[in-house]
Amino acid sequence: MAVTTVGLGDGKWEFDERKLELKDAFAIKAATGLNLKPFMQGIADMDPLCLQGLVWFVQRTDRPGQRLEDINFRIVDLTLEQVDDAEPVDPTPAAPTT
Repeated sequence: MAVTTVGLGDGKWEFDERKLELKDAFAIKAATGLNLKPFMQGIADMDPLCLQGLVWFVQRTDRPGQRLEDINFRIVDLTLEQVDDAEPVDPTPAAPTT
């Protein structure tokens, strides 16, 4: 999965599934009741609980103590942008080895 930039209002946050730690998975499950696989699928399906959980997760360092049920926003104000995080390929061919 590519990195997702989550935008809401004036805020932007990065969500990178590959950087999730076990404690993050436990926090997501405690907040939403979902394991990672259905949580990630729910984001792709625009499931309201998963979108709310995603916003809660990315905002957790900016707003400690914020509860999932306190998060409310207009769906049209939420942007999810996939960012290509692949390493750029060097077009210069490697020198032959002998």
